[in-house]
Amino acid sequence: MKVCFIVPPVTQAVSGGLSVQVTNTASALKEQGISVTLFNPWERYDWRQFDLAHIFKADYDTYNMAMFLKDSGIPYVTTPVFYATQKPFQIRSLRNLTTLARKAFSGIRTDLDCIHDICTYSKKVLPNTHEEKKFLEKGIEIASHKISVIPNGVEEHFQDSAPSLFIQKYGINDFILSVGNFGYRRKNMLKLLEVLETIDHPAVLIGKIYNNPYGTRCRKKIEKLKHVLWIDALDHDDPLLASAYAASKVFVLPSTFETPGLVALEAAVAGSNIVITPHGGPKEYFGSMAEYMDPDDIESIKGAIISALQKEYNTALKKHILANYSYKAIAEKIIGVYTETANA
Repeated sequence: MKVCFIVPPVTQAVSGGLSVQVTNTASALKEQGISVTLFNPWERYDWRQFDLAHIFKADYDTYNMAMFLKDSGIPYVTTPVFYATQKPFQIRSLRNLTTLARKAFSGIRTDLDCIHDICTYSKKVLPNTHEEKKFLEKGIEIASHKISVIPNGVEEHFQDSAPSLFIQKYGINDFILSVGNFGYRRKNMLKLLEVLETIDHPAVLIGKIYNNPYGTRCRKKIEKLKHVLWIDALDHDDPLLASAYAASKVFVLPSTFETPGLVALEAAVAGSNIVITPHGGPKEYFGSMAEYMDPDDIESIKGAIISALQKEYNTALKKHILANYSYKAIAEKIIGVYTETANA
């Protein structure tokens, strides 16, 4: 079977969770005999060679390709990567307003319209969590029978991560760790920094600080916190990142929502206690084996971190994640969807 992966152009530039998901999903599928081509807009393709296409992230950037596939009669499936802080009925109301606006003023199209159209014409829609599925059904109004939940995966090698490399380089261990970009409000790093001001415990922050107002505020906070070590973004395959996971006591992902946050899965497998937002579906992955906090409440974030610092690592979490969310297991689920779609 031949499949073409289509991702937003910015995916590789940002080098975040989506790029990791796409790269490792492709590798796992290839190991099971699926031919995967990553779409390059500068190449010409004979689209008849592909059995189907797989769009990762339904938004304005992938909309035109989705419509091209539809008009060309090429079946495709979509991993939408969609969640919002609004309630599903609010999303539906916003969509209804934009639909009216489109009737009155041609050319208006929002991201919600793009998500709706891309998913509507997909043969299958593959959210990462059941909570995301609920938003697609009740907010975007995608038919339930078209939706199959396919979880995110984690690389098994993180279970072999050793803390020694990081400890030798920086001389600290059992610290509070967070990994993510400083510049996006959804990642909520400024709120985490406000919490770290009140916690007398070593902390390590790994990630790019963007040159925008939010990133600048984060940088100024970091410069004032003597017990906080900031390390610029590390490549996903950098052994130092895996070692940082293993050397940490607590890993914090303070985002307003995650679906579910690949770095948290990696840190959990490497041996760190997890503090994470409950919004977006993390509870489906971590169950009762993580500390959950309200991302808008400083005291809630602080309380969850302190609680995690006082606990021993629960090895049951590692076993649970490896048993259910390896990329091999995820690839098998995806192949089932591909087969069903290609034979429909």
